[in-house]
Amino acid sequence: MRYSISKVTWFCMLAAFMAFTACDTGNTESGGDAITISSAADLDYVRNDLTASYILTADIDLSGFSAGEGWVPIGDDTNGFTGTFNGNGHKIRNLSINRPGSDYQGLFGYIGSGGNVKNLTLTGGTVTGNATIGALAGFVAGASSDDEGARPGEGGGVELPAAEVTGCSSSVTVSGMSEGFTLCGGLIGLNNGILTDCYATADVTGGQYCGGLIGTNGGQVSRCYATGDIMGTTASWTSCGGLIGQSWGTVTDCYATGSVTGNIYIGGLVGYASSGGSQISNCYATGIATGLSVPEETSIGGLIGCSDITPSSSYYFQDSRNFIGTKVSEADMKDAGSYTGWDFTGTWGISSTINNGFPYLRSLVQ
Repeated sequence: MRYSISKVTWFCMLAAFMAFTACDTGNTESGGDAITISSAADLDYVRNDLTASYILTADIDLSGFSAGEGWVPIGDDTNGFTGTFNGNGHKIRNLSINRPGSDYQGLFGYIGSGGNVKNLTLTGGTVTGNATIGALAGFVAGASSDDEGARPGEGGGVELPAAEVTGCSSSVTVSGMSEGFTLCGGLIGLNNGILTDCYATADVTGGQYCGGLIGTNGGQVSRCYATGDIMGTTASWTSCGGLIGQSWGTVTDCYATGSVTGNIYIGGLVGYASSGGSQISNCYATGIATGLSVPEETSIGGLIGCSDITPSSSYYFQDSRNFIGTKVSEADMKDAGSYTGWDFTGTWGISSTINNGFPYLRSLVQ
């Protein structure tokens, strides 16, 4: 009898423990501590713990969050997402955000220092905001050692690494409604973090700073591309690029193919490359850059609209008002021998049957 009571007690305790640890957001990942996300409701719960680790176990449809202003971004400039979010190769479909008067709009509003988002595809939908807007995130933070960058409970002075976004893509249309200071990108509005192996394919419309992948970049961008068309709508001046609107960070092994239209600084790859650590190397652009009103001070570049730096081994072939970068013929751009110092073994590939014959990134080949 004593053994029988002990056995019953054991099973009761086990059942109680399982009931306590399970929650509506999914169980922990087998063999790890990541919380599994398998539904739109699970995804919506992420905002309740911005420091945890999550992993998608299924594709998710956000159509149920499209009414009114739509999806509420995860994290903001007061409490950013500093956990880990692994898309696990899955898709989030039909993201809808309609807040033309609000900043930090995207699936994530603000990815703080130490945050990590990877292996996620966004497909279908629209994101509309005021400023600092991107399909994946409005803002991606750089490294931080101050109180603002510290995770809750860690106190001030805790050094956190730059946020990282890896292996993410989007086909979500992005629009910035502010006629003034707008940072609007196909994937990220403002990036101060580390972006690797990412791409965006949808069109982007915005105010001053807009790019096919990133509105403004102060971080590190490598092995990325954008194919959407870019339209800068501010009447006074814009800085628009097929990949990035404005950059004072590093851009390596990237390309853009979309057309770019705006005022003052318009570039096939980058609108304006400013000084202060900016580097652009091993990149190319194929899109046409066009000025709206084309005032005398307008700087239109097949590669970069205006630059305080000299790009390294970077190419274009479209007409250009300036001569920033290396201009070659369209035929030469489809010849690996034209690209000085490029790695066509590990990083780049070239084939007449892929990417219209232009170089493609091996890590992102479809």
